[in-house]
Amino acid sequence: MGKYDFFNSIIDDESFVKYLAVMIKSDLLMGSFEDDLRILSNKIKAQYGYSFDFDYLDFKNKKVISDYELNPNDDVYAQKIDDKRIYIVFNKRLKSNFNRYLFLKVWAYDILDLWKKGDTLFLSINNNSTDNDILAERVAIEMTLTRWQLKLYDDGTIDPSLQRIFYFCEPELLEIRRKNYFDKGPTRNWSLLSIRRL
Repeated sequence: MGKYDFFNSIIDDESFVKYLAVMIKSDLLMGSFEDDLRILSNKIKAQYGYSFDFDYLDFKNKKVISDYELNPNDDVYAQKIDDKRIYIVFNKRLKSNFNRYLFLKVWAYDILDLWKKGDTLFLSINNNSTDNDILAERVAIEMTLTRWQLKLYDDGTIDPSLQRIFYFCEPELLEIRRKNYFDKGPTRNWSLLSIRRL
C-alpha cells in the first residue's frame, strides 16, 4: 500500500494534500517563488536525499520530439532512474515559474509512490490525463500557492509579502489554484451536537 492509499483510507484528498504540503514547506523553509529551481532541488537533496538531473531542450525540435516521444501538449519529460534519482527534461521555452511548478509535480509522483523505477512521465501545465496527474497537480500547486493566500489576494490584501507573491505568479498557475477538485476519501460526517447524543 502506497503512502497516498494509506492516508486516503483515513482522510480526504484536500486534508491530505494540505498536510503534506505544510510539512514539506516547513522542512524546506520554502516560499512560493523565493527559491529558484536550482536552490529548491538542492534543498530537497540536502533534506531528503534526492538526486535530480536536469536538461532544458526545445520541445518544438523534431529530433527532441522523436528522441523523447513527445506529444504537442507535453511540457516536461521525467524518468525515475533509481529510488531517489530522477531525470527531468524541461521545455526551454517555458518560463522559470512553470518549470518550478512542473518540477514539484514530478516530485509529487515520487513522494506519493505513484511511479516506480524505470517509469517515465509526460506532464503538462494545464492538461491532466489521469487521477495521478490530478493528485500530483494538487500537491504541486499547494506547495506553490495555498488557497488561503489566494483568498487573501482576492479579498484585496495590502500585505506587501503576499502582493510580491502574486506579482511573480503566472496567470496559468492562478487558474490551477482556482480549480475545484472532486475529493476521494472519508470526510468528517459528524457535528459536535451529533456526537454528544451518542
